[in-house]
Amino acid sequence: MKTKIHISFDALPISGGELTVLVPTGCGPEVADVHNASDTIGQIFVRLRLDEGDPRITKVLDQLRQHGVEAEVFSYVEYSEEDRQNARLLLMSADINDSFHVSLRDGTQYDMSEACANCGTGARQTSVLYVDCDDLAKIRKHRSIGTWRGHILVDGGMVKKLKDAGVTGISFGDVRARLRNDKWSMVARDQILIEHTMPPMRGELTAKDEEYLCKVCGRGGRMIFSRKPYREEDLVGMRDFNLTWEWFGEFWPENKERGFGEKRPSPYVLVTPKVMNIFRDAGVKTFEWTPVGIEE
Repeated sequence: MKTKIHISFDALPISGGELTVLVPTGCGPEVADVHNASDTIGQIFVRLRLDEGDPRITKVLDQLRQHGVEAEVFSYVEYSEEDRQNARLLLMSADINDSFHVSLRDGTQYDMSEACANCGTGARQTSVLYVDCDDLAKIRKHRSIGTWRGHILVDGGMVKKLKDAGVTGISFGDVRARLRNDKWSMVARDQILIEHTMPPMRGELTAKDEEYLCKVCGRGGRMIFSRKPYREEDLVGMRDFNLTWEWFGEFWPENKERGFGEKRPSPYVLVTPKVMNIFRDAGVKTFEWTPVGIEE
């Protein structure tokens, strides 16, 4: 595990473009990604990824200040394979490029009796999962694929692998595609239904969380996943598949547009390395696996 620094800026306003900054600071293609869109939208996107403490960080920022160019700078953690294998829990998230959206309007039914009336947190799915027929080609392309709301679909072979491995905390449900004539057809995939929910996370809320948090239940509208949200005692009773107690995704404050009428956020999926290895060994590449920190 190591901390990386991400620097991004527009090099178009700089005389000589990105080379004016990259060459004297020693930032080559091993750390710099340049996308020249000057002919279309009038920008030259430059993204740098450097190790924390790299002396080139200060040099780059100094160069940008001299040219009057603002940069977006943030840090992130880069995990090793050893980090993933040794983690107690991993955040299992769908790859943004290989995922799809399930709309509440497709027909999936939910029990709202124990859900928050304000944000929908705690809604329990009670029907098969309905997907849009336009997404069938993408779904069929992969042995397993996730949605933006945290649903996970698997083919029959993956179902067998998970059952044979004795994976805990799940059952399986049917998937249907909503057709143009409002009829439906079965999809040769199963939805993984996760049965265990983790206890509430620890730690203080960020300002971003406070802004979007549901003021009724405090569970919906979480925006940030903290680096160490659990303690050892919080892991008692956890399964191979788990859901967060919190639901993540923007929940609109009263003074903001609610957009499309779909205000329900989604819980995150937390799994053990055993699950990651089953998916990886099956050739599944449509998910990202991020270690979850545990406070000692």
